[in-house]
Amino acid sequence: MARPQEFDTAAALHKAMGVFWRKGYEATSLVNLLEATGLSKSSLYSSFGGKRALFLAAFDAYRQQRTT
Repeated sequence: MARPQEFDTAAALHKAMGVFWRKGYEATSLVNLLEATGLSKSSLYSSFGGKRALFLAAFDAYRQQRTT
């Protein structure tokens, strides 16, 4: 049985978006993202699938925020 998610996905996406915005995609490391979001590596991978997927999810969240 999977453990319930113990973090706010929207908050994690917002924090990741800030890192990508400041450093750019290429310069952003996994360590940068883990530090900013407070997620463990396993939580990041199980929730978002990796750096690229997290970037795309953060970008989608940004676009949604801008259209509302």
